[in-house]
This record gives sequence, C-alpha cells and structure tokens, in this order.
Amino acid sequence: DTNLPDLGDPKAAPMSFPKTLLLIGLLATTSEVVAQETVANQPAHLFILSGQSNMAGLDPNASFTPTVAMKLGEENVIVVKDAKGGQPIHRWYKDWQMEGAAAPKTRGALYDRLIKKVRAAIDHRKLASVTFVWMQGERDAREKFGPVYAESLQGLLNQLSSDLSRNDINCVIGRLSDFDMANKRYPHWTIVRDAQVEFAKKTPRCVWVDTDDLNDGMNRSGKPIKDDLHYAVKGYESLGRRFAHKSIDLIKEICRPNIILVMADDQGWGDVGYNGHPFVQTPELDAMAKAGFVFDRFYAAAPVCSPTRASVMTGRNPIRAKVTNHGRYMRPHEQTIAESLKDAGYITGIFGKVHLGSGQPDSPCNPSGMGFDEWVVG
Repeated sequence: DTNLPDLGDPKAAPMSFPKTLLLIGLLATTSEVVAQETVANQPAHLFILSGQSNMAGLDPNASFTPTVAMKLGEENVIVVKDAKGGQPIHRWYKDWQMEGAAAPKTRGALYDRLIKKVRAAIDHRKLASVTFVWMQGERDAREKFGPVYAESLQGLLNQLSSDLSRNDINCVIGRLSDFDMANKRYPHWTIVRDAQVEFAKKTPRCVWVDTDDLNDGMNRSGKPIKDDLHYAVKGYESLGRRFAHKSIDLIKEICRPNIILVMADDQGWGDVGYNGHPFVQTPELDAMAKAGFVFDRFYAAAPVCSPTRASVMTGRNPIRAKVTNHGRYMRPHEQTIAESLKDAGYITGIFGKVHLGSGQPDSPCNPSGMGFDEWVVG
C-alpha cells in the first residue's frame, strides 16, 4: 500500500494497526479463557478402565474414547486407564481374604496407583457420572480364587464408591473368554466366568460384555490365534467399542428422569399449596412441583373422568378413543403412554382409580393390557 508510512522515516506518524491487532488478540484470548472455564464448570463423565493383561492390551484411543466422545462430547469425557498383566483381584481389593489362603502382602497396591491417577484426572471437576470398566479374572482362575471372586468384586466396587463418595457408579465387566472352558490350565476359569455374569445380573447399574469371539484372528505379533488367552488386534478394537456402548447405555439409564403423573377428580388449579391455597396443605405435591416441572396451561379434554383419562393415556381426543362418557372401557389396541414408556426402557405402574377398564387379572382391558407392569386399582 503506497499510503503506508515509511518505517525508516523518523518523522513518520505512528501506525495504528498494531493496536487493532492487539485488541483482536486480547478478545481471542478472553474467549479461549471463557470457553475453558465453561468446560471446567460443566460436569464430566468419568470412565475408569482397569484390570490385567487384556485390559492392558486395550488402547482406549483406538475405539473406546472416540466412541464415548462422539456420543457425549469430547470436552465432557474423562478416561483413565491403569492395568497390569498377571495380577489377581487382591492387588486392587484391599480387604481380600479366602479361607485357607495366606493374606497377600500387596493387597490394594494397584488400586492405590489407579485412584491416584483418577484424582489427578478429575482435578476437582464435577462429575455427571462414573463408570468403572473391569477386565480381569484370569489370574484368579489360575490360582483357584474363584469361590471369593464375586465377593471381592463387590468389595472393590464398594471401595471405589467410598473413595469417590458416590453410590451410583456404573460397572461394565468384561467376562472371561472361552479360552479354557475345560478348566485344564486355569482350574477355576468357568467359576470366575460365571461369577462375573451373576454379579452383573444382581448388581444395579452393572452389565457384562461377551468376549468369546475376540480371541480369534491375528495377534499383534502377526501370528494367527484361536481361542487364545489374549485377544486379536481387531478383537481389542471391538472390545473397546463394546465397553463404550455398554457404558453409554448405563449413562442413559441414570440420566433418564422419573415420571410421576397424579390425576385427581374435581381438583382445581388452585387447590394445592404451591399455587397459594390459603388453607389446603399439600406438602408432597409442593415438593414435587419444586423439584420437577410445573405445567400451568394444562387442559382436560372432557368434563368427566373416563374421557379425560383416556385422552391423557393415549394423547388422542376421547371421541377417537371411543371413550365418550364415564365408565366406558378403553379398547385394548389403543397405544398408551405406558406402552411407549416401556418401549423406552421404563418400568411402569398405576395405582388407584383408572376408570378405563377392568380390574380382573384375566381381562384384556385391565392395566396390564394398557402397558403397566404393576398395578393396584379400585
């Protein structure tokens, strides 16, 4: 630009654009700081991966972390992995004991190493969920520690819950593969394998992952394997994805809200404490209103009970549902909100007045036919 001053001329006027560049730089830096503070203040989903050799062979960055990050957002995910091959569960569980077995000298040593990494990764950030992913058991099967494996796994989970001050930790267990189903080399292989499945079934927020097809193919040394103790290259990638998908499913479960709908005949808008009634006291409804959603523009579809209930149950005009007056049965083929919620994984129930069908256990028009798992009706 011929209008720019000569930088070599001492009489030339100072240039103004460096200030503009400085301002832009400050704005950019400020935006980055705000973005970092926003991420730091947003609760994260913590994933703790631990176990022995097959967890040690899993690279989270190959499939696990990308899968959870894609679903939950990279900035919302913290993944911590610490694993070591050839180790029994008592290297994590500090109170491990078994009748007739000597007390190990290194109980909990690997757990201490793991929890140190976890605390450093959290760095005081709030957590939306915690998921513990466990792939271990081979050494316990070899050392015949199977009878106390489930108890030890429960103790380890309790230990982690206590240290993180949470009672809602999700747990994903990689079940031992089909490597030694005859229990020849590892005498308690099937005992530990079965214990893992039973533990997952009876423990809330806990699931297991099948690994039987992961130990066939080509290993990292380029050698073909079949029903091996360790997994193939593609097997580890599949394992990471399976762990991720199961973890995401569990997180969806705990993030799913409870839905409670209370319907009362002849109760007006103002007949509750939270809407300011002068003497009617409704403390439980007031607490629900404070903790949940309040819909102030909610209109009944009819002036009597059965048609109104049919409209709420089906989302349709009561005339379309063929419930035009009180005491009419709703047709069994109507799609209800209970059936839709069951399809979404909810457990459903209805208690009290229904007035849309029968209370007989063998009737197609009872609450079971409407999609309710549990019911007590008059």
